[in-house]
Amino acid sequence: MIGMKHMNSQTDALLTVFDDYHTAVYFSDPHHQVELIGLGQTSTLHHFTLAELTAWHAHQSVPVFGGLPFDHQLQPTSDLMNGIMIAPAYVIDLVSGEEWGTRLAPDHKQSPQTHSIHVLSHTTETDWQARLQPVLDTLQTDPQKQKVVLGMQEHFDLDGQLTASQLIKTLIRQQPQTYHVAIKHGDELFVSATPERLVKLNQNQIETAAVAGSIARGQTPATDQKLAHKLQQDAKNQREHQLVVTEIERRLQPWAQLDSVATPEILTTPQVQHLYTPITGTIKQTASVWQIVQSLHPTPALGGLPVDWALATIANVESHPRGLFAAPVGYVMPDGSGEFVIGIRSLWNKEHTVTLFAGAGILAASDLAAEEREIQLKTTAMENILKEQLDDERHDQ
Repeated sequence: MIGMKHMNSQTDALLTVFDDYHTAVYFSDPHHQVELIGLGQTSTLHHFTLAELTAWHAHQSVPVFGGLPFDHQLQPTSDLMNGIMIAPAYVIDLVSGEEWGTRLAPDHKQSPQTHSIHVLSHTTETDWQARLQPVLDTLQTDPQKQKVVLGMQEHFDLDGQLTASQLIKTLIRQQPQTYHVAIKHGDELFVSATPERLVKLNQNQIETAAVAGSIARGQTPATDQKLAHKLQQDAKNQREHQLVVTEIERRLQPWAQLDSVATPEILTTPQVQHLYTPITGTIKQTASVWQIVQSLHPTPALGGLPVDWALATIANVESHPRGLFAAPVGYVMPDGSGEFVIGIRSLWNKEHTVTLFAGAGILAASDLAAEEREIQLKTTAMENILKEQLDDERHDQ
């Protein structure tokens, strides 16, 4: 069971000035081992190759933050969602107290929002099941096709500008058992309350996890436990989870000597319970976090198997490019240690538009109606965070 964390006064004070910088970043883990805030920027990298990223990072003296795009599909209206790495002017780890760089004066003062924000339009993907039916047919007739994760995006047009600092504070309060990631660049903001680590590298120790297979939370401890037991016994979810564990182990074999894998645990967030298997090991050859991220992404938890078929299916079936949705987001220290998580349970805000994303793993045994309900349940986390800045009556229409 993942621990909980709470926002302290220093976090609150620094997040309050988050809005006053053109570029700002935040990353914290659920165990409160690291809580990083970066303000301003000295260098930013867009649309990069692995070689360009490695060379750029070698010249940075502060922790760098950002995300790699899910695939090569471009989001035509975004500088942020197509991949970005940021070297902030100033970074502080609120857990250790360590600081890097120099804190500069604010450079992007945001006017305070003086009225409740209303939703002008709200659109969802009403044809999701119909678009997925041919995919399910393929999974049921071709044994070579094992799994594909297909997502849904939900769009809001607003009559005002969201406040980034308030979104992050609400995220910390409402989703205390997850990672918290925020990347702000100009008029764009990406926020994630993800439970899923992609990779953590610390000297020669590597940690990752398989998170696949989901069920709702119960209204009481007894029903919660009953649902968790049901998840652990469900054949479809067990198969989905094992596919992810096996594939992650296979991809890490060239890089690390892995420890024995434990029996899946239950990982909980306020809305959802997941099957969760931590995977750890020791690096057996020189490897950068960038190389391992590239080897692991996309895991079957966010892509599918076989990989090429799954990625082509995602590109053909999903209505919009993913960008940073379901993609690696995180930080790397100057010494090369760092952590990347997977940008699910996420929100992208650009000016007065907001997009939410969640997905579900589709196997031959899937029930598409049940999978759509699972996505709606996962989206609830970001909807609730968004509601704090919206006129609730209009939002619920």
